[in-house]
Amino acid sequence: MENEKDVAAFETFEDYLDSYISMDDAKYLGVEMARAILQLNFRQKVLSEKHFYAKKSEYIRFNVSSGLEILCCDKEILCKDQFLRELAARERGNLTDTIQTIIFIICKSWKGHIISGYIDYAENLRRNDWSLIFTKKKKLWPKPFDLSYFDWNSNVVHYNSTKNFDVIMEKKGLIFRSKIDESLINVDPNRHPGSNTTRTYVTSSMYELVVLFDHTSIHLK
Repeated sequence: MENEKDVAAFETFEDYLDSYISMDDAKYLGVEMARAILQLNFRQKVLSEKHFYAKKSEYIRFNVSSGLEILCCDKEILCKDQFLRELAARERGNLTDTIQTIIFIICKSWKGHIISGYIDYAENLRRNDWSLIFTKKKKLWPKPFDLSYFDWNSNVVHYNSTKNFDVIMEKKGLIFRSKIDESLINVDPNRHPGSNTTRTYVTSSMYELVVLFDHTSIHLK
């Protein structure tokens, strides 16, 4: 059936609809009108927005990041934000110590207050109710007890080691050391993140900047 197009190929519902729109339709009707007409299902059947995100969520649930299962997120809301999708894909891995993820975020409030910090994802998962974050009822903010915390307005800085990482201050900047295998994780964007570690830049409308550092311990392979 036409409406069984592979939703994994599309980032948003709008992208999915646009795949059905011809150049002539876009030229003479305009993209917005063409999308609206498509959803009336006069010429061909397409998925509704709700059905699209439900199907996409199922794809993410079973296929993202080597099949790591999403545990507690609201699937339809999740699919609309890349940051939440990325975290959901890493949730099981961090809860089972298969991977260790450090989240770097820069947050800005509606009043213009800016806070940035590095967060031990596994520790935060166990400390907070992440169902509220996955459903966007609560925003993830760095706290003074996280790996690092910097208040741009007051210049207050905090550093804290966690169960998973030690904080190391070097001349070249901040480095984290995994307590599982002693590997160093470099967060400097101009340096390689380290052995068995990847750096992923994530786009999110909720934050000014998001970077994820994923470390796989050699002792857990």
